[in-house]
Amino acid sequence: MTRKKYDKETSSEESAYESEEEIEEPLTDEVIYDFIDYYTDVWEKFDCRGSDIFESLYNRKEPNYHCNHLTTPDDDLNELHYCVTQLCKDVKEPACVNKVIYSILHARNKTQLIYRDRHHWTNSFRRYLSRY
Repeated sequence: MTRKKYDKETSSEESAYESEEEIEEPLTDEVIYDFIDYYTDVWEKFDCRGSDIFESLYNRKEPNYHCNHLTTPDDDLNELHYCVTQLCKDVKEPACVNKVIYSILHARNKTQLIYRDRHHWTNSFRRYLSRY
């Protein structure tokens, strides 16, 4: 009889302990900015600020276009994609990777003049429009 009673007590203690582990507190803005500041050197390569990245993490609007039209031949998108993926895992927003990459490249293109080579899609579209 004592064995059954003991089993009931330990099982209730284990379930209470498991439920305490599952409860996670939401991240504060300061903690999220610390995660963003960790990759500051990558953001600086693209002339983007941490506030732009923070805004893009919690902006519910999805980008209209794929980020390929915002890139230049000199961009190292593998490094950017890796850092943004790690950042989104850290702040527990794994679905935001494409939004953040798009906003970084979009913010960079607002402040810099991007050279478009003759093979870029905007030049072919300009030639197409000039026919009419």
